[in-house]
Amino acid sequence: MIKNSVLTASPTLSRKASELLLAIALERQISKARILEEYLNTAYWGHGCVGIRAVSASFLGKRALDLDVNEAATLAGMLPAPEWRSPFVHPEQTDRARRHVLHAMHRNGALTRAERDHVVGLGLPPALVRRPTGAVESTCASSISTEWGKKPSCY
Repeated sequence: MIKNSVLTASPTLSRKASELLLAIALERQISKARILEEYLNTAYWGHGCVGIRAVSASFLGKRALDLDVNEAATLAGMLPAPEWRSPFVHPEQTDRARRHVLHAMHRNGALTRAERDHVVGLGLPPALVRRPTGAVESTCASSISTEWGKKPSCY
């Protein structure tokens, strides 16, 4: 979040040090839940979508608050590399990342083994599988502006 909103993306040692110091200071002032919320609202998710609202509406046709575990795990798995893990371009990478997130959720106690196994067996959410490549960019802006009555978080 610090890198995305305050610092430049230049890969220098001084930027990394600044990022670390700012992150420590931020954690002292803001809860981890709030930091996560800010990150999800400003992260680039691929296909021109910025923020969890934009990607939820554009990729899955629903509000972020209405995502189920499988959908949320799919989106979470995309974050480190949204273009490489795009469900429309690299569905096998998206599915691998989704399963990784679900296993991590089980290890951290968020899912029982049975819940994890059930969701892993579901595969990628059908809404992702049905949406053709290229349709995301054209629907992102209209979905967000219609649902939230705000300017879209897409470019």
